[in-house]
Amino acid sequence: MTQLYVDTNAFLARFNRQDNLYEVIKPSWQTIMQKKTRLITTNEVVCQTLSRVAMKESPELAATVGRLLLNFRQLTIEPVTRQDQLEAFKLLKKFSDQAIGYTDCPSFAVMQRLGLQQVFSQDHHFAIAGFELWPGKIRTRRKKR
Repeated sequence: MTQLYVDTNAFLARFNRQDNLYEVIKPSWQTIMQKKTRLITTNEVVCQTLSRVAMKESPELAATVGRLLLNFRQLTIEPVTRQDQLEAFKLLKKFSDQAIGYTDCPSFAVMQRLGLQQVFSQDHHFAIAGFELWPGKIRTRRKKR
């Protein structure tokens, strides 16, 4: 694994100790750091991540996370191009029977364009679209509230 696409839920689990994936994802983040894996995400995933952090935690934490992501040397933030968006519309139609919303489709298009097969995510929609979830499907217990 030399390149890995990162989806929103992997970022959220990294920065939110209350996330039900936090503890189980932690070793995966350590592996990525040790192996110096090249990470790729999109500007749309960064926006979605920061919006959720701002809503669930605080705008201040969202700004901190944003700066961390922008300065993280192992991470390339790939812009979603017009062509990616056009492809995303086709994918949205293709997977219309799978309850996949538009949010994931630009990620699918960028992954296809860059030839990426693995995604650091627990979102099963990526598997439906033909990508491999890394580090594999993780079962977690819901945190008690």
